[in-house]
Amino acid sequence: MGVLVLLVLVIMLGPAAAHACVETFDSGNAGWTTYSINSTGYVTGTGSSFSSTGGNPGGYIFGNVGNSSDNRLYSFEVSGTATGSLTGETLMVDYRSTGTITGPAGANVRFYIADAGGTNYFFSSAWDANTGGIWTSHTALVDAASFTPWTNNDGKTTFAQVAANPGWVGVIFTNGDFSSTNNLGFTSTNGATISIDNFGTPDPAPMPPAFVLFGPCIAALAVIRRKWKHH
Repeated sequence: MGVLVLLVLVIMLGPAAAHACVETFDSGNAGWTTYSINSTGYVTGTGSSFSSTGGNPGGYIFGNVGNSSDNRLYSFEVSGTATGSLTGETLMVDYRSTGTITGPAGANVRFYIADAGGTNYFFSSAWDANTGGIWTSHTALVDAASFTPWTNNDGKTTFAQVAANPGWVGVIFTNGDFSSTNNLGFTSTNGATISIDNFGTPDPAPMPPAFVLFGPCIAALAVIRRKWKHH
């Protein structure tokens, strides 16, 4: 009888809900790298700066935007192993800027995913880089209609392949013109800072509550008990 009760409980509760994969940065930078780019297109990276308070809420990571064209804040990114497959998922992030980002003209922010070799990039639609110190939330569905390939992609890795097995995932700072090195990375004349929090893929829509199925399952259990007694 114990096995039958267990079976009914499994039916009643249904399959376990999928778990979110959201990095809240409450205990550190979680292996994220902050990249800068110079006027020649040379990119350098260091571990992202972390603050345990002031996030949305809790901890967050941040990068300082300098005023030099040879040290422009370019991106935050993490290995795709932190998120796993993104096929059909929705990426989310909380974003904030303080101070004013002054370059390039039309500065904006985008999600991006790339293959492990960093030779095939895909970018989401953009949002304004300047938020006036307010946290703003952004999402992007990870599908081919929502992401644009970089013009320099070699085409050896498709969007579907990158989404299923991303090498790198993050946010990138440009004005959307990837053809000119001068438009990659942010500068500021007054010491701006860019911060992100809560990056990842949220839970899908929840399953129906167990109590919705509770009545029918109890009725099923009663039927099983009657049949069991007749054997």
